[in-house]
Amino acid sequence: MELGLTPIRLNPTGRAEVVWTIRLDPARGRIVNIPFPASGRRYGDVVLHDGSSTGQRMLDGQEVPVFDELALLVEGPYSTFHAVVSTALNDDLLDLSDLAEQHDVVVQNWTANTRTISREESERLPKATPPAERTGTVALGIAARTEAAVRTFLAAWTRAAPFREVPDVHLGLNGTLAQA
Repeated sequence: MELGLTPIRLNPTGRAEVVWTIRLDPARGRIVNIPFPASGRRYGDVVLHDGSSTGQRMLDGQEVPVFDELALLVEGPYSTFHAVVSTALNDDLLDLSDLAEQHDVVVQNWTANTRTISREESERLPKATPPAERTGTVALGIAARTEAAVRTFLAAWTRAAPFREVPDVHLGLNGTLAQA
């Protein structure tokens, strides 16, 4: 059915996190962000969600409803990894996205694309905030089937230009089909 992008609040009664999903039907969505490991969810997981809206987000200039997760239905095959990288140029970050596709990994800039807001603000349309200033180090969320894929991807990225560094990579949440 695929009904487009829909934000879903994971762990709505605990430490909630709103992620984007591809809405598969009126009650299910496949996660297309890389959630923080504390959420217990991964890129590619399919979740059941409530039909009652509990907030709004903006998508292409339109308000869209946020739905609360009710349960995990299908665990995806991806593990969540965390890396802090050092870069010299903004183009370095653009290269990450281009290279990720070639290595069958998904990468998300957690430094620039996430923010912490109160529960009250999350349950209404959050105020827009300017992008975070880049400091030379960037926290990344990486979804991959294996740790070897992540390390190969990041090694290729560091070799492609000077002043790129990846001090370490950490497994945040293991996928059910992932192998180290």
